[in-house]
Amino acid sequence: GYKEFEKSIKGTLEIHEAGIDFTVMGPKFSIPFLEIKSVTIASTKDIEQNQAWQSTCFKDELQKDKSELQKARRNKLVVAYQNELGQTQCIFRADNSFEVEKSLLKAQMLIQELMEK
Repeated sequence: GYKEFEKSIKGTLEIHEAGIDFTVMGPKFSIPFLEIKSVTIASTKDIEQNQAWQSTCFKDELQKDKSELQKARRNKLVVAYQNELGQTQCIFRADNSFEVEKSLLKAQMLIQELMEK
């Protein structure tokens, strides 16, 4: 969902008072809370069934989850936002760390809480 990047990249997602930042070694982009419309926890299956989300993903990115169990794992955070270019979404995939879904739920709740301020 971020036009400057040509492929899926690993980085750090930071949530702070003004919005969320995604940082990779050099490049960084921010989504202010004023632009965020929704935040959803999703699985590969959910993304495959949503045309708009699917078009955001890079080619071959969804094929990484081979088994049905992996496809059903809710390990992605979909942030829909609207800026001067229109409405789009960014899909952040949590790495395979311990309790991924619990961590994403915590992030989702924090973002929603800060959006309401």
